[in-house]
Amino acid sequence: MTAKDVHVVPVGRRRASFYALGCIAAIASGYRSVVLKARGARIADAVNVSQLVTRLAPHIQVSKVEIGTERRNRGDRVVDVSTMEITLETKRDAEAKEAKKPAKK
Repeated sequence: MTAKDVHVVPVGRRRASFYALGCIAAIASGYRSVVLKARGARIADAVNVSQLVTRLAPHIQVSKVEIGTERRNRGDRVVDVSTMEITLETKRDAEAKEAKKPAKK
């Protein structure tokens, strides 16, 4: 995917509705997918945002979820921080991707 196809939304301290409306607006303005990125305690907020988006806009669905860990320096020590990326796409785009995949035998 090119950069114009993907809109990245880092989830922070604002209300979930703020991010949800931003995701819906991005897809309505022509982006093929939106990626919600969150770390640590904000992971729960990102999940809430994704659920709010799918409730407000039934034509959008979660197409991929990636979880991981990244090492961060906190002063004089290194800590592991959990990360999550949730990809949202329109159902039409997700179905088109699925149709392009080769059939399983």
